[in-house]
Amino acid sequence: MSVNLAVIPNDFGNYDPSNWSAYGADPQINFLDPTVFRTPGHPSIWHRYPHTSADVNGARETDGRWYPCKAGDHIIFKCWEKTGPADNPAYNNDTHHGSRIGIDFCAPDPSRPGYIMIVAGALVNGVGYDDISIAGHYASEGSNVPCNTPDWTQQIIDCIVPSGFNITEFVDWLQMRPEQGDSAQGWFADSELYLNPPFQPKVLDFPFPKPHQVGAPVQLKLTRI
Repeated sequence: MSVNLAVIPNDFGNYDPSNWSAYGADPQINFLDPTVFRTPGHPSIWHRYPHTSADVNGARETDGRWYPCKAGDHIIFKCWEKTGPADNPAYNNDTHHGSRIGIDFCAPDPSRPGYIMIVAGALVNGVGYDDISIAGHYASEGSNVPCNTPDWTQQIIDCIVPSGFNITEFVDWLQMRPEQGDSAQGWFADSELYLNPPFQPKVLDFPFPKPHQVGAPVQLKLTRI
């Protein structure tokens, strides 16, 4: 059984559930919200305030932990999200604005020994194979749960760490990205992150033959979950 590496709040912010705070303090714009939850007793992460020039969290992002990885590793990242309305109704129901999850892949920076740099990312509906988006790519930045989505909606990233970039570690993140200065809010709940989960065959569409169909073929479909 794989261990969930993205438990809220333990694996986000400063990783201390007794004194939780997310990246972007002074002022803080991301909070734990025990009053909004998908599973009773499990708080959500609340992206409450818009980014302004007064705070340092320009991405309106909450980061998870950094984990070592290598090319060919299998990563599954899931999270349930919901959003409030945008100040500008034109940005409601628009997949370019809202909440999203992602993974940043990093490699050693050859120009700065001891530092790392982002060389690729994984996004929902990102460009390329397995939703991998190479750093600097001109194309899509993935899909968002649009602003004004009041029902919990799950996003899933299921990807393989790409080869050819000397990737050594990754970090998972949650982001609320309406238009600059817009006060649309977002909540993230029941996140899950698995590194190299074991293959688990799942049986789908298992039509047992009816009594008058003795000997009828039974079709099994196997898929990864």
